[in-house]
Amino acid sequence: MLRTLFGKLFLIISLTLVVTFVVTGVALSVYLQQTLTDSKVSELKLATEDISKIFNDYLDQRANPIFIKIMQSNLDRMQQNTGALIFISDTNGKILFSAPQNLTYLNDKLKFDGKNYSLSDPQQTAEVIKTGEYSQMSGDFFGLFKNVSQDMLTIAKLEHVTAEGITNAKFIVYTFVKMPEIFAARQNAINTYIAWGTIAILGVLLSLYFITKRVTKPIKEMNVATKKMAKGEMGQRVSENSKDEVGELAKSFNAMAKALENLENMRRDFIANVSHELRTPMTSMRGFIDAMLDGTIEEDKRSYYLQIVREETSRLSRLVDDLLDLSRMQSGKLSAELTVLDINELTRKSIIKLEQLLVQKNINFETSFDENPSLVLGDSDLLERVLINLLSNAIKFTPEGGRIAVSTEVTASKVIVRVSDNGPGMTEDQIGQVFERFYKADKSRDSKYLGTGLGLSIAREIIRLHGGEISANSEVGKGSVFEFWLNKQIV
Repeated sequence: MLRTLFGKLFLIISLTLVVTFVVTGVALSVYLQQTLTDSKVSELKLATEDISKIFNDYLDQRANPIFIKIMQSNLDRMQQNTGALIFISDTNGKILFSAPQNLTYLNDKLKFDGKNYSLSDPQQTAEVIKTGEYSQMSGDFFGLFKNVSQDMLTIAKLEHVTAEGITNAKFIVYTFVKMPEIFAARQNAINTYIAWGTIAILGVLLSLYFITKRVTKPIKEMNVATKKMAKGEMGQRVSENSKDEVGELAKSFNAMAKALENLENMRRDFIANVSHELRTPMTSMRGFIDAMLDGTIEEDKRSYYLQIVREETSRLSRLVDDLLDLSRMQSGKLSAELTVLDINELTRKSIIKLEQLLVQKNINFETSFDENPSLVLGDSDLLERVLINLLSNAIKFTPEGGRIAVSTEVTASKVIVRVSDNGPGMTEDQIGQVFERFYKADKSRDSKYLGTGLGLSIAREIIRLHGGEISANSEVGKGSVFEFWLNKQIV
């Protein structure tokens, strides 16, 4: 599981959640412990102040026996309210009052003279006297609570007697509370945190499982599809169910897969077309040569068939040259010798070179050149090749007595050249493939339509080499329009 992206994501996020939960719990525990301790200390300090006041009031009325009971009653009430053990002692450790009164469980840790209890360790008073006012300690208070097996929080304060008739006297108020009792609320809060936190983490992990599964599903599909594509199965696609980055990745993968599938189909078509284009004339030539060698073709007819062989070899030579040119263009190895030239003038020269073909088919030829200078930066030989190809195709597919029109247009930044005819036209599917290698709109083997099938592919590469673009529009039965544009050259 850890070898998969899903497993790694799930484990990392799960560990992050658990670590965060534990760290937060520890921080909460420390915070609650400090907060509860501070709160209890404040409570005991206030209680100590109240006890000191009550004791001084008692000393003012010490002659009246009933005030002893009142004093004890007040201490018992304070003990119930705070949950603390309370001592009032003199500076020698003699316990004057306590709440609760029964201290038998501390007998072995206190001195008892038969009437009063006293603190057994001098440090228990000396530490408070040395501090001067409040003294805060935790532990067994110098062995007093050694047998209790629980740490105690001790708050003690040295007080001055303010009662009339008593001078230079001091007393100490002690309050003791068990530390676990202070932290009981903390433990309850931690238990609640653990219970609800565990439920929340389990819920998050369950949701995380399905979310991570959903997020990584397209990536897993892409992995499977990639392996199949490596084996030649180019029709693989993945689902595009989300609009996030993974969804965009899935769309990009499908686009790449489609492009690779098209490229593979083009490669196969290319091999098939090249094989066909080479095999057909070679088979024909071999047949003629064998017939001449074995005497099937008579001597007086050999020159006629040799002429056919010569034409086929010329077509093979053109095919190989076109393939090499197209390969150099697509690999970026063909460089253009750029000069500033007038596309109108170059178009006129191309038309003149094909004038004989126009006359033979009695084609009505129209030209319309823009009045503005049609200057471009280009390679005249390469651009002439494009023009010759477009014009030759128009002548080839235009019926006798038909019409061909050539025009140029100059815009703010472009020079546009159009070649239109009133030939048979093309369907939408044919227009989409007309610039592909070896594509021929007319699938027949009629000699008047024969060609290498590379002319328009080469034309497109030449125009793109010049930073322009070429396109075609057509309607069946009405003819076709080919146009290309080049960047206008300003001088």
